[in-house]
Amino acid sequence: LNAQLYDKNWVMGFGGYLGYPGFILSFDQNGLTQKVTNTKMRMSLTNISMSNEKGELQFYTNGQKVLNNKNQLIENGYNLLDNNLFINQNNDDYSKDYVFTAAFECFQDTKNKNLYYLYQDYYDTLNISINSESDTNFAVTKLTLTKIDMSENGGLGKVIYKNKKIYDSQN
Repeated sequence: LNAQLYDKNWVMGFGGYLGYPGFILSFDQNGLTQKVTNTKMRMSLTNISMSNEKGELQFYTNGQKVLNNKNQLIENGYNLLDNNLFINQNNDDYSKDYVFTAAFECFQDTKNKNLYYLYQDYYDTLNISINSESDTNFAVTKLTLTKIDMSENGGLGKVIYKNKKIYDSQN
């Protein structure tokens, strides 16, 4: 992580859910530091944490919602994808997690450092028969985009739009 500071902070763990802690790991010049945090959401499968060019945590997401560096929901930062794509351990919002581990990517705008683009794969279930045996597989059938502006709300952020279709195999 010597190449950039955008990857400096990693938010991980259960974030206080069910009594299990969440953590922010920071890769500093003096080594790795760990801070316990109460994110109130699972960061166990899908996990993106974005920092700015100074290495300051800006926001993080587990695929369902986006929280800022104060562990607050960013305006319009809920339901990034269809709810049927999330697992829910105990029927509450905080236990929901997106079930695929490599389905999200996030990039900062090269001209406006306050803008971030979150690309999301949408997985569908496919029933495939191979050699007379049925099997359930998943395939990426859509690609959507969410735009986040961290200059909004006094630096606490806002989702400008979400679920904008970039690709849809059905169309």
